[in-house]
Amino acid sequence: MPNEHWGREAFRGGSSLGGRNAAIGYQGVVATMWSIKDKYAPEVAGSFYEYLVEKGKNEGSLQLKSANAAYALHHATQCLRRKLGDMEDALLTWVPYVHFGL
Repeated sequence: MPNEHWGREAFRGGSSLGGRNAAIGYQGVVATMWSIKDKYAPEVAGSFYEYLVEKGKNEGSLQLKSANAAYALHHATQCLRRKLGDMEDALLTWVPYVHFGL
């Protein structure tokens, strides 16, 4: 959800899609630092949203809270990391995911 009062200056000059979304006022943005293969992106997205839903249920809410987004991304990348390991090719698969914002 866009928020006009948050962090536009922090992302000034950003040319990435994630940086531009943050610059126009989104509270949080999940992006990648470079182009990724489509093979594992759905897994990361699925793990990300599953974490947000479960965290909300545990907190007695069905809302997805942006305050939990960084934790959800960490969870999702760790799931992929456990699956693929720490070899160089695997690193290039799970490392590029980043979270900008709250």
